[in-house]
Amino acid sequence: MGCFGFVCKGCGTPINGDSTIGGEKCIMIHVRHGKEIGRIEGHYDEYGRVIEQENLPANERYRGFHEGLNGHSEICNSESCLDDSYFRINEKRVYQGREIDYQHYSFLMIQTIREAIPDLNEAEAEFLKQEADYEKQFAALPKAKRETYSGTAAWHNLCYSRAPEQEKLDLTPSMDDPRQSWGRIRKKYI
Repeated sequence: MGCFGFVCKGCGTPINGDSTIGGEKCIMIHVRHGKEIGRIEGHYDEYGRVIEQENLPANERYRGFHEGLNGHSEICNSESCLDDSYFRINEKRVYQGREIDYQHYSFLMIQTIREAIPDLNEAEAEFLKQEADYEKQFAALPKAKRETYSGTAAWHNLCYSRAPEQEKLDLTPSMDDPRQSWGRIRKKYI
C-alpha cells in the first residue's frame, strides 16, 4: 500500500509525514457513525499511523494489523466501506433526487446525447468534447449528506490545541490529502 494522508480540520493544510523520522505532530481520531472509536497522537508516518507506536505490541497499535476496532481493516471499513463513509459520500452529488457518483452522471449524459445522436461512436465522441463541462456541472451539484459520518478526523496537534471546544467536538472526518502526505515537514507543526 502506498502513502496517504489527511487534511487538518483546523488549518485546512495537509498533515505531512515521514515514515523514517516522523512527520508533523498530529491527532487522528477513528470515527464510526459519528462516534469516536479511538485516537492516536504523535508524528505522522505517511501510512495513517504515528511513529511513536512502533514499539507497541501489534494488537495495541492504531491502524495496526490486528482484528480490533482500531486495527487497519476496521479503520479502512470506516473510511471507505460503510454507507456513511466520508470518502464515499464526499464523491457523490444529488442529481434529480438521487445520490450518484461522477461515473453514473457521465453515463446519464451519454444517454442524453444518444437520444440526439443514435450512433454510439459519434455520441461518445460528442461526450468527450464536452466532458470538462460535464465535470463542472457535476461538481456544482449539491453534495450528498448524512447526519453522521465514518472515517478519520485528523488535526495538527498545534491546531487542535488552539481550536475552540465546539470545533474539537465536530467529528466530521477529514478530507484526504491528494499529495499523499508528501511535503516539507513544517517546523511549526513538529
